Amino acid sequence: MNEADGATVLVVDDLEANRYAMGAVLRRAGHLVVPSACAGDALIELDARLRSGALPDAALVDVGLPDMSGFELCRRIKAHPEIAAMPVVHFSAAAVTPRDRTRGLDSGAEA
Repeated sequence: MNEADGATVLVVDDLEANRYAMGAVLRRAGHLVVPSACAGDALIELDARLRSGALPDAALVDVGLPDMSGFELCRRIKAHPEIAAMPVVHFSAAAVTPRDRTRGLDSGAEA
C-alpha cells in the first residue's frame, strides 16, 4: 500500500515527539499524515483543505491541547456541516477515566 491508497489523517498534538511517533506509524501503514500542533492550527488547516477539496479522512486529536481542549476542537469540527462527517478519535495519556471517555463522545467524537 502506498500513500495514494491510504487515508489522509490529521494528527493534532502539541508535543512534537508524539506527532512524529504517531505520524511514523501511520505513514508506515501507507497513510498521508497532516500534523498540527494546536487546535487553532488544525482549524486553519481544515479550512484551507475544505477550500481545496482535500479534507482529511479522519482526525486523531489529543484532548490536552494548549489553546483549547480536544473536546472543544471536536465540537467545532462537528458543528461545521461540511466537515462534520469526518471521524474524530481522541487520545490522551492523562484523560483516561470513564468520565473523560464520555466527554469525548458527548463532544461528537467517534472514539
